[in-house]
Amino acid sequence: WPYDPYTNTWYGELLMKAKDDAAEAYRFFQRATKAAGKFPDPYYFMGEISNNWGNFEEAEEMFLKVVRVSPNDPDAWFMLASTRLSQNKVHLAHEAVQHHLHVNPQDRDARKLRQEIKHRLKEL
Repeated sequence: WPYDPYTNTWYGELLMKAKDDAAEAYRFFQRATKAAGKFPDPYYFMGEISNNWGNFEEAEEMFLKVVRVSPNDPDAWFMLASTRLSQNKVHLAHEAVQHHLHVNPQDRDARKLRQEIKHRLKEL
């Protein structure tokens, strides 16, 4: 099991949610990525943790890995947009939220985020 991406991701998710131990969870997600191949979940969770730690560049990198493997994952596009906006990468955030809305056009949170991005674009 040390090289099984599913088990490591599951255990990392358990640590993250049940024990609120993001640091230990992150280590399991890292282990999962070594064998993950095209399994995007550990990258997504690593992106969430990095975001929570304020490491937006790493979070962006993780969410980019998710959307490359799973381009129709609206949650990853949303998180990528939010992360990019946190870095003041407004044009790239707009691109990501547009991808999200292409996949999930009814998402109210994404529409709100798009409005915020459009407002920020006007300020540039």
